[in-house]
Amino acid sequence: MNEWIANGPEIGMEFSGDIEVSGKSYRKLTNSDIDEEEKSLKKIMYLKKCESGGRRVEADKRQYIVSQIPVFRKVEKSLPLNLDTLTISFDRIRIDQYEYYFTNKRSQDSGTSEFRKRQIPYPTIDLSGLVSPNYEKVQVLLEKLELDLIGNRPMIHTKKLELWDSRIFRISFDLKIRAESIEARWSSLSNDDLDRISKFLGPKPLKEFSIELWNYEALTHPIVRNSEKLVLWRGGEHFDPRRINHKHIHLKSYDELTLIRYMDEWIENDPEVGMELSGDVKQSKFVDEEILIKKIMYLKKFKSGGNGVKPDKRFPNTLYSISMPRTNDPDTEIQMSLIKNAPNDPQFQIHLKIQPAGTAIPERFDSIQYIVSQIPGLRKVEKSLPLHLDHLKITTSRIRINQYEYYFSFRKSSPTEKPSAIWKFELFKKRLHDDFSWIDSTLLALVSPIYESIPKAAQKLVFDLIGNRPTIYTKKWELWNSTDQTTQQERSAEISRLPSGLKIQAEIIEALSHYCSYADLDQLSNILAPSPLEEFSTQLFGFEIFTHPIVRNSQKLVVWRGRENFDPQRINHRNIHLKNYSRPIIIDYMNAWIENGPEVGMEFTGDIKVLLNSDIDKQEESIKEIMYLKKSESGGRRVKPDEGFPNTLYSISMPRTNNPNTEIQMSLIKIDSIYSPFLIHLKVQPSGTSIPEQSNSMYWEWKLSGIRQFFETGETQNRFGQILNIVSQIPGFRKVEKSLPLHLDYLKITDSTIRIDQYQYYLTRRHCIYPTDNSLATIQLQKRRLQKPPINGTVLALVSPIQDNFQKSFKKLVFDLFGNRPMIYTKTLELWYSSDYPLPVGLKIQAQIIEARLFNFSYGDLDRISNVLGPKPLEEFSTQLNNYDVLTHPIVQNSRKLVLWRGSVDRRINHRNIHLKGFDQRDVLFCMNAWIANGPEIGMEFFGDIKKPFHIFLVEEEILIKEMMYLKKCELAGRRVKPDERFPHTVYSVSTPGTNDPNTEIQMSLIKNESIDSKFQIHLKVQPSGTAIPEQFDAMYWELKLLEIRKICQSVEFQAFLIALLLLFMPFFLF
Repeated sequence: MNEWIANGPEIGMEFSGDIEVSGKSYRKLTNSDIDEEEKSLKKIMYLKKCESGGRRVEADKRQYIVSQIPVFRKVEKSLPLNLDTLTISFDRIRIDQYEYYFTNKRSQDSGTSEFRKRQIPYPTIDLSGLVSPNYEKVQVLLEKLELDLIGNRPMIHTKKLELWDSRIFRISFDLKIRAESIEARWSSLSNDDLDRISKFLGPKPLKEFSIELWNYEALTHPIVRNSEKLVLWRGGEHFDPRRINHKHIHLKSYDELTLIRYMDEWIENDPEVGMELSGDVKQSKFVDEEILIKKIMYLKKFKSGGNGVKPDKRFPNTLYSISMPRTNDPDTEIQMSLIKNAPNDPQFQIHLKIQPAGTAIPERFDSIQYIVSQIPGLRKVEKSLPLHLDHLKITTSRIRINQYEYYFSFRKSSPTEKPSAIWKFELFKKRLHDDFSWIDSTLLALVSPIYESIPKAAQKLVFDLIGNRPTIYTKKWELWNSTDQTTQQERSAEISRLPSGLKIQAEIIEALSHYCSYADLDQLSNILAPSPLEEFSTQLFGFEIFTHPIVRNSQKLVVWRGRENFDPQRINHRNIHLKNYSRPIIIDYMNAWIENGPEVGMEFTGDIKVLLNSDIDKQEESIKEIMYLKKSESGGRRVKPDEGFPNTLYSISMPRTNNPNTEIQMSLIKIDSIYSPFLIHLKVQPSGTSIPEQSNSMYWEWKLSGIRQFFETGETQNRFGQILNIVSQIPGFRKVEKSLPLHLDYLKITDSTIRIDQYQYYLTRRHCIYPTDNSLATIQLQKRRLQKPPINGTVLALVSPIQDNFQKSFKKLVFDLFGNRPMIYTKTLELWYSSDYPLPVGLKIQAQIIEARLFNFSYGDLDRISNVLGPKPLEEFSTQLNNYDVLTHPIVQNSRKLVLWRGSVDRRINHRNIHLKGFDQRDVLFCMNAWIANGPEIGMEFFGDIKKPFHIFLVEEEILIKEMMYLKKCELAGRRVKPDERFPHTVYSVSTPGTNDPNTEIQMSLIKNESIDSKFQIHLKVQPSGTAIPEQFDAMYWELKLLEIRKICQSVEFQAFLIALLLLFMPFFLF
């Protein structure tokens, strides 16, 4: 191999060689021999990689490898170091997500320094016993740490270099760093400091330089000027574009009005083409800020004669983008964009870029109607422009523009109104979704009586929305009728209601609910622009329209199931797509289409409708079988999928008997649809166009599918049960299966029981019924499925007498189920006891949730459990509140959520997310008040499930909690707010200002639970002021009064009073 490399092979040449284990024959090889040979080859490859400067290894993995193989230390130190983040300070070093730092432990010996390591973002830890270190005492230790981590390397490559202080200038060894960005906002750098930085930085310019604006001296240094992006944080100096000459400036921590003012000054400074200015918007109210900036941008666009444009491809989260021509240079333009930093981030960014005129692409119809309604003077200008839409539908009483639909309905007025105004028309608006659902309709206006009918009112609405526009560009134009018996005259009148001279350029026409005739298409051709359609979609009610030029010239014809049967002889089109047909009908129509002799380039597609999700796999296997038989009968072959269909499951090519120079490629394609998950696609093409597959394994895929079905139809439907069943049928798989990680939903291990998902394996004592029973086996292994009501277990085996005690038997059971696995992944791990688990050596359990409320654990117990757990922190830790010490353990503190069940301990608990369970209403409110008084930080959350007492009805409990929340809102000058989006079942939500921090607020919500034991839940969250969105009004006072009146009316005393009152006045009524 080395000689082959030294010979200088060309590009594309390959070399491979089988490795024969020396000194042993093949039949006598053992697994240990193969493992030793594998390790030896890996060491050789690693040394070659190190010598040649091969692919990078992450810093943390590299340190681990070196610690395992000390011989590699010298080799590893001679290689460049590749990092994401590097921070060097007086008392700490950060390498990627790990930070190494020194601290002093507050004790009698205050001079003792500790060396620690933590992962960023920092976990919640107790820092009350720590103080800042003595810098003079830790200097020697810090220099040793720097030398061990980053010293004596030829080069350090890092994406970000953070400068906190001047420590980096005092490093004793020679330091060479290649950084992509420098973060220096926490340190004040001078030109001399930047000169010293440039000595160990390479010649390649930075991608980003970040600094606070305290002076302009550092901004003139070549390191800053040559960087691709300059990030300026708000500091002691005002931003002056005349003193900062940079291609891309980004401002941070400024409010929106200051940012807009600085942007105007930057534009007046006459920047060159290619220069960019952006800035983050520091805001207090999310919705108001967005609307304000959009209005400012729209007015700028209108004053400058610009237009709305499509977003820059670099910013996919753009909310609004405009382009403005420059007065001093007509060959350039300024593109201004409002960008959301992230989908779930409420912060915005404004971005400006100078570019050649015409670079930005004009945008389609967006929020113009909203802006025009706010500024009526722009109405006439806006009506003369072309309109760009995604969806257009115009009917007798409805108009749909994109996702909004405007429609009319009748409303009967109240009896007190005059007879002349009994009937009125109302105009409504609703927003439609992709799943055909919609939000509640909004009443826009009552139609004036001068419009005698809905069609006349609809014609006025069409003019208001569309106006005298020359052209409408739309992706889809939907034609719709209320019934398919609509007369030709009515359909013609409906089309004639459009403004005269209007042209519609549509990509798709959808006429599913519209009975089209040839005459209808003639009228449509007068409105349609000359470009052919990409798609025409209709139901198969007749064959007349398929001869019209609009249909024949479309690139694709979609035919939905109708009253007529599909006939390929009467539909001549190059690309036909059938929808809403079952598989047998699609196969029959496909065969008829093939027999009709289609020409080269013609295509046929059919959706396969599946009624039940359980039938999807069966349908797939059935279609594959049909395709395999067609391939075998025709002498075809399996081919590679068409590049236009990346989700192809199986593709074949069949020669044509009537034309040997052509072939038909048939493909089974998976699509993202609930009702039709598969497509069958056929295409006629010249012979040899499709590329053959190297092998056709469809026959063996059937066989494997049959074996899989056999195993899945038994009792063991869960994944672990299937694995055990397959392994029991094929014992050769046992060793391979034992070496793989195991993925479970539920795992519980006690001293005699193991639960794996819904199955439980347990040991019991076997009692001899008859005195003559001489069996020596006294322990039996049983298995049962957990369900309600519980069922008796099934005896799997009698344990051998050599393991006649529970400890040995259970250890054997654990090994049989888990083996030598490196890792078990489980959603829930239930802990029942505190002794050491009889698990195989080296096994790790990566759990998402630990359920430990049924046993009183100690701190030492959790230490032993931590040796078994995987490295990732828990999603949830659930325990009973009996022992405070365990709540300070890193396992609990690092978990994302702490669930506490009612116990006997009442002490202060420090955690980011606490959830109380099993408490009654009074205790939950008491704990809630104590949590608030403790001064929680931003981001902390408190949950409390309210246990329902037997003597209070559910409605009364809800009233009591609402009344408490309403009074707390009034006392603390709070407000009613909209619910948190995470909790759709919120009944009532208020926000109160934080008592210890005026810049924070506490959002309190009452949430309805699905649980039987606790129907309600109280949730609190500390967040920055203004995060919660206020409701328009709070009618809780009147709701409480109404509930109180309803309760009085439903009482027995009130009903008795009404009966007595009726009996008292009955003689007067009879008289």
